[in-house]
Amino acid sequence: MPPYPFTPGFEASGVVLDVGRAVTAFQTGDPVFALAGASLGGQASAMICPEEHVFHKPAALSFEEACALPVVAITMIAAFEKARLKPREKILIQTATGGTGLIAIQLAKHYGAQIYATAGSQSKLDYLKRLAVPYRIDYQETDFEKEIERITAGKGVDVVINTLSGDAIQKGMNCLSVGGRYIEIAMTALKSARTIDLSVLSQNQTFYSVDLRRLAQTDPASLRDYCHKMLQLVEEGIITATIGRIFAWERLKEAYRYMEDRQHIGKIVVRVPQAKQVSQRGLEMRSPALPYPRVKRVSAESLPSTIPPLHHEPIAIIGVSGRFAHSKNVNELWEHLANGTDLVEEVTRWDLAELSPEADEKKEPYCKRGSFLEGIDLFDPLFFNISGLEATYMDPQQRLVLEEAWTALEDAGYAGISIEGHVCGVYMGCSAGDYQQLFKDVPPAQAFWGNANSVIPARIAYFLNLQGPAIAID
Repeated sequence: MPPYPFTPGFEASGVVLDVGRAVTAFQTGDPVFALAGASLGGQASAMICPEEHVFHKPAALSFEEACALPVVAITMIAAFEKARLKPREKILIQTATGGTGLIAIQLAKHYGAQIYATAGSQSKLDYLKRLAVPYRIDYQETDFEKEIERITAGKGVDVVINTLSGDAIQKGMNCLSVGGRYIEIAMTALKSARTIDLSVLSQNQTFYSVDLRRLAQTDPASLRDYCHKMLQLVEEGIITATIGRIFAWERLKEAYRYMEDRQHIGKIVVRVPQAKQVSQRGLEMRSPALPYPRVKRVSAESLPSTIPPLHHEPIAIIGVSGRFAHSKNVNELWEHLANGTDLVEEVTRWDLAELSPEADEKKEPYCKRGSFLEGIDLFDPLFFNISGLEATYMDPQQRLVLEEAWTALEDAGYAGISIEGHVCGVYMGCSAGDYQQLFKDVPPAQAFWGNANSVIPARIAYFLNLQGPAIAID
């Protein structure tokens, strides 16, 4: 993911509002679809794209279809290019009723392959039956590896396209026949996989991965080639977009909840009404591709030393929490202060004489005393809907903030559903930690956001479903 804050969205379609001076392939009013760059930004009323990421929308596609097709289609075109699928070969398509899975089915039929498909519910299996998919497996209720072994009489399949996480990667590799090709497109699952037995690939099998966003960043020319291949397949009627549901812009949150339920088939599209489009003036002020108005020289000397607030607003502190040395809460801290208890002690965990390069001639280390928190490992991740693996790689700073933020809200009488969905901002003062230096091996993806300061207020806002800014201040 790009650094916070960012606007999500990999793809979008719409009408060109304006173009930069060097743009030659498009003009204002052209119907187009676009792939977002490294910073994303597709889920917006307007987006700014480099020319090479924009494509003319085919007249045969609606704006909704043009938005739903590019990412899944290009991903599968790249996957099938690596798979080299031949007529009558066997292909296993995981989560086949998703956006990528349905494109994979269309391409597999085009190549004349024998299709084995998995889905996570009976209704989705019924949908696959209506598509004339001969072999259908419920991966939630059935061990798909054993089922493939049974159906193929132990011979396995020639190609596996995987989108599942966990042990599905290993099981999918186990399903390969001699000379089989395994295509992994679940990048998060692959990066978090701890162990994979490669000995099952000893019979001339091949393992590939496809990461469309990485391809767009490192080889944009190939991305354009894939997109042109997609348009050709659309024109020939080989692939079409499958849209499970279209949501209005005002129901964007509902669209995400609908996606989380995993009951949808195909892609979910959000339609932006014309009333939400930015004005021409607003576009000029925001677009780096357009000529900017002249700005007079601005320097630190020309700015006032302090900027007056727009208005003064009274602040009421209604809830407090805190963790301190030998103090589980602010009341215990107050008792220690009232009693004159010294909460500073000598460091005993490490030999600071060896660790401190600034030690003086007497070998006395600096900062040999400190005030230390206890029980930072006593974190209940499931309470905050966090997995044990993710909690292991979370900076203790993040764990403590979650606990103390909840405690402060309890102290104020606003914890839980009483504040859920409210307009409420989260502002967090935090500093960089060094917890990630303890990781000996290459950590999983969870370690990335588990040690990013910008994520700390976002965790609180996400867990409580708060509708306001979430800002980290160093």
